[in-house]
Amino acid sequence: MTKDLFENEQIMPIILSQHPLGKVAKVEDIMEATIFLLSEDAAMITGSTLAVDGGFLQMMSFDFLVIQPYESM
Repeated sequence: MTKDLFENEQIMPIILSQHPLGKVAKVEDIMEATIFLLSEDAAMITGSTLAVDGGFLQMMSFDFLVIQPYESM
């Protein structure tokens, strides 16, 4: 689905510039995270999201999630 995108020499520098680690995840990166979550080492991890994105989500702005204080009229 993204193979053509990642092989595009004009687009890849733009994509990589938006990732703090300067690279995108490989299949092996996702596999390692999955194996960890299936292991006993992750026995106490429940109901959490593990982002395997090299810090990409950390760079996004979530200003729209900030709840403004209620002001009475």
